[in-house]
Amino acid sequence: MRAADAVTARAPITPPPPEAWPQVRIVAHRGVYDNQHVLENTLEAFDATCAAGIWGLECDVRWTRDHTAIVHHDPDGRRLFGVDTPIEDMTWPDLRRVCPLIPTLDTVVARYGRHLHLMIEVKDASQNRPDRINRSLAEALTPLEPARDFHIMSMSLPLLATVEALPRRACLPIAGLNVRAAARAVAAHGYGGLTGHYSLIGRRRIAALHRRGRRIGTGFVNSRGCLFREMARGIDWLFTDRALALQRLVRRAAGACG
Repeated sequence: MRAADAVTARAPITPPPPEAWPQVRIVAHRGVYDNQHVLENTLEAFDATCAAGIWGLECDVRWTRDHTAIVHHDPDGRRLFGVDTPIEDMTWPDLRRVCPLIPTLDTVVARYGRHLHLMIEVKDASQNRPDRINRSLAEALTPLEPARDFHIMSMSLPLLATVEALPRRACLPIAGLNVRAAARAVAAHGYGGLTGHYSLIGRRRIAALHRRGRRIGTGFVNSRGCLFREMARGIDWLFTDRALALQRLVRRAAGACG
């Protein structure tokens, strides 16, 4: 991925035409953060995303032992909070006590729903149960309209297939090296589209998905060159770790075109 980033950042690419800029949909991967002053997947990171006028927010969901849906990427809090206990082994009160910056999915939906398009990645875990997943997602996302206000994503095709409480058009597989299998799952289950690394999703795949009315998101679009490339390929959602920089670039370009 680093090699792909280096190539796309430096490759000479023609700037997109003026009419393309208003269609850009930037998705801030885990919010706007630096993991020093502002931590990823926290309300502070999401507040910054919202304040910048960025279109979408990607966040990660896991479940505690007492079935509370929380927003955090890792299976434990070691990397960010120095807490080794797996999240799925803790109750929500215990997790809140040792990692107070981790929010619940309910809080994120109430605070940012309809202000940001929520790209919610459901993380797999040993104790995940379909009934728990479906009940908590349905309850948390009731105020929002599927596909218009949010999408559910997962790198696990079997896990995504268990999400039955929400329309399939609001579900998106995240492809790794299994792009072909993920694309087949889109067709078989009626998912709303496909996401994955930009270097793995080719133009033919993009064209085929668009012909079937599906959408495509790629990441991580972290440079001007990569942004131009993905816009030229007609990508619908641009996932990035540099959302502020790309948002400023898009805003300037759209303003100049206007």
